[in-house]
Amino acid sequence: MDTVVLGAGRFDTQTLIASPQASITHRGQPYPAAVGDLKGKTIGVVARGGFLETYVATMLGDAGLDPSKDVTWVSTGSTANNLAAFKARQVDAVIVQPQDVILGFDSPEEYVPVTSAIDGTDGGILKFNIAAPAMASREWHDGNPELVKKLCRALGAAADWLARPNNPDAVTAAAKWLEMDEAKAQELLQVEASRYDFRMPQDAWEGQFVLLKDTPVLPYDRTVSSVCQTAIQ
Repeated sequence: MDTVVLGAGRFDTQTLIASPQASITHRGQPYPAAVGDLKGKTIGVVARGGFLETYVATMLGDAGLDPSKDVTWVSTGSTANNLAAFKARQVDAVIVQPQDVILGFDSPEEYVPVTSAIDGTDGGILKFNIAAPAMASREWHDGNPELVKKLCRALGAAADWLARPNNPDAVTAAAKWLEMDEAKAQELLQVEASRYDFRMPQDAWEGQFVLLKDTPVLPYDRTVSSVCQTAIQ
């Protein structure tokens, strides 16, 4: 079935972190300087060959390292196990989401940010991270342009509602959905929702194919709905 991408949650807030004992001497320097400090270190991932390994391997390559030789990979089996292994110093580095940091650490002294799209060091491939893409059949999309506009406006408005500053209803909703207290939910929204964007800009679309190294880039104008992108401007 021929499909059209309407949009996706652009979650560019993931961070590659390392243990304070990992000697990240290039911390805070432009990407990928600090990533090179992971040579000889142990990297925790949920599963070998999964997207987390692909992300980190891509960044290691950007830093001039060989992901198959210059680091040791450890499969932990789940996101929770990955964070637990890091806190127990069984691995030197992992990728985390803002909620992992907010809920998983008592102090920022427990980890060292290596790179992220939100800390001024670029983040490499992390800045193109997306989640929950919305798609439609081309037949439905092309045959219902007004309905597509309404759907995309609604999705965009929902994202804007979450990102609106001083929105206690959004904080309450996020606390309920994520089963956390409201103070932590507000902290999470300040980081995550403020950067959420349902639109799929061309750089984010083409960034997906950096990971799919042997896959030709599908044409943006053909694959991503211009109707939806315009509707949620």
